[in-house]
Amino acid sequence: MFRQIYNWIESRFAPTNLDERFESQGLDLGDAKQSNVRVLCRVQLPKSMDSHSSTSPRIADPVLSSHAGTIAQIPLQRLKLFSAKRCAQLEELGISTAGELVSADAKWIAGHFSARKKAYRSIRRYQQAIRVAASVPEMLPHHAMMLFSIHRKHLKSLAVETPSKLLRDLQRYSESTSGRKHLRGRELPRAERIKVWIDHCSKIENFEFQHNVAG
Repeated sequence: MFRQIYNWIESRFAPTNLDERFESQGLDLGDAKQSNVRVLCRVQLPKSMDSHSSTSPRIADPVLSSHAGTIAQIPLQRLKLFSAKRCAQLEELGISTAGELVSADAKWIAGHFSARKKAYRSIRRYQQAIRVAASVPEMLPHHAMMLFSIHRKHLKSLAVETPSKLLRDLQRYSESTSGRKHLRGRELPRAERIKVWIDHCSKIENFEFQHNVAG
């Protein structure tokens, strides 16, 4: 029974045409803890991820291995989560990819900046965005940052959404100063991509519910 469910999930959510989809978002892939409410982060990226390594990241769900590995290898400059100056500062610390950023000690990074508390909070937020993006098919870190800003931080909050409503909320946010800053000239995700996120979260939520009931 569980094998049939796994095979169905694998066939439904196995990443396809990731290069084409991610490049449409301006990413050159060739350069490439839990609280009482479950956070969207489902994937644990490896302790260190070299951008030139051929080793696949060790994650909980093999269906998402390709997607998570792609996210981990994206250079910070391509992520556009923060300014070019901040990217340069992080690169001086030996952090040049999303995988390296999410694996680094946020307190250690913040210790190299004058406003340590503010830097620590920002780094933790960036790390969470990368983890969330790696755990949901076709999601990118800047998508996760925008979802955080419109109060969608948990699995259940996406599992019960509709693509049209979520897209409408993202469109409204994109017209704000913060929204434009997060987008940095990129287009909003299309409804089809948003539906993939919602379907994935909904199926995982339903599967876990049925598993808990059966247990």
